[in-house]
Amino acid sequence: MLDFDTEEARKRIRKALDRTDPDGCAIFGYLPPLNVPSLSVGRGVREVRYLLSTPIELGQSESNGDHQDSPSDDLHVIVIGMNPSRAELFKGSTGGDPTAGNLREYVEERFGQLTSKSDKSAPVSAETKEMLGRIADCVPTRLSMVNLLPFISPNPEKINDIAVEMLNSSDAAPFEKSLERLFHANASFIELLLEESEHRFSKTLVILAWGTNVGGTARGWISVSARLLLDFLNERKAASFPSAMFGFFAGGDESKHPIHPRSATDWHAANFTSMTDEVPHRYPNPSLWAQSELIDALKQMYNRSTEGCNQESAS
Repeated sequence: MLDFDTEEARKRIRKALDRTDPDGCAIFGYLPPLNVPSLSVGRGVREVRYLLSTPIELGQSESNGDHQDSPSDDLHVIVIGMNPSRAELFKGSTGGDPTAGNLREYVEERFGQLTSKSDKSAPVSAETKEMLGRIADCVPTRLSMVNLLPFISPNPEKINDIAVEMLNSSDAAPFEKSLERLFHANASFIELLLEESEHRFSKTLVILAWGTNVGGTARGWISVSARLLLDFLNERKAASFPSAMFGFFAGGDESKHPIHPRSATDWHAANFTSMTDEVPHRYPNPSLWAQSELIDALKQMYNRSTEGCNQESAS
């Protein structure tokens, strides 16, 4: 279910991945009347953000001369966060974002720690060791950020209010229907980004990074959105982006939620976990989800998707 034109989305993604601006670039969206999610690049109406992306260069300590002339070793690191800030750049005097800057610093200066020989002996699962082995000979050349929901806000605890105000004021359709269209537009955008990444880069590593604080009325939307997005991506992985690798940093405890990017400087192989289909969702039971307009609407979406899966299994 994609409310904006697929080919237009691909075109925007390709344009963003081709850009070599050292500070990065962004793809924003807007919600015109009837709330059909659309794409915009550059300045204009910015109600949602689909992508923040930048080329990267490893720091001197992380550079490997053997890799510099080997384009087959390039790696695209895609981070999935909570919701976007107003940032239009990864860094710069204006328009930059601290979280994005922290991520860029980690990948450029410390990424080698993730696959270093000392960390390979860390007590991690066989799947994780295999993943680390696959990226050990890669050089990260691009870093991108997408999010569970594309609503722009520096404070994730304000997303419920922002969503209600934005969707109720711009669409004649019910709030839940409007939210569902926007969620699927964002999820489908991520799918297209992953497809394009597999065509352009030797390998793609997706890092889940929406943080451990995902409960309560203010942040409960994170938990529901994460379950919905992971189900969406798992359903499409084999056909759309079979080679993409998924993982997250869990503070040494694989039962925890993905750590937020603010802890990027502490990331290393010892607490990196591969995200496989067998790994259970790390979220509260749906019956324990808090209540707000946004959570309730997402919960209804989740219940419908679950019912659909159960019906397919029964048939």
